[in-house]
Amino acid sequence: MLTLFLEATPSADPNELMPGLEAEQVSPGVIGFLATFFVVVALALLIVDFVRRQRRLRYRMDYAREREAQEAREAQEKREKGEDPGRS
Repeated sequence: MLTLFLEATPSADPNELMPGLEAEQVSPGVIGFLATFFVVVALALLIVDFVRRQRRLRYRMDYAREREAQEAREAQEKREKGEDPGRS
């Protein structure tokens, strides 16, 4: 069974190409490298921007919750003192 698998598997010799092909014809070359590099840099910048926006949203949400809790405490204190919480 193993010999059948090995016979069906092509050789992994990097110097062996199909007849009529050059190594330059099957490799991406400099243009392919630059395109891939550009995509990686763009993706890294997008990830950094996304994380920054998420952090900003989390801080705003925390601030809003804290402010809401503080306003609720102040309204509760005014009710306990007998003041009208609608008037300041």
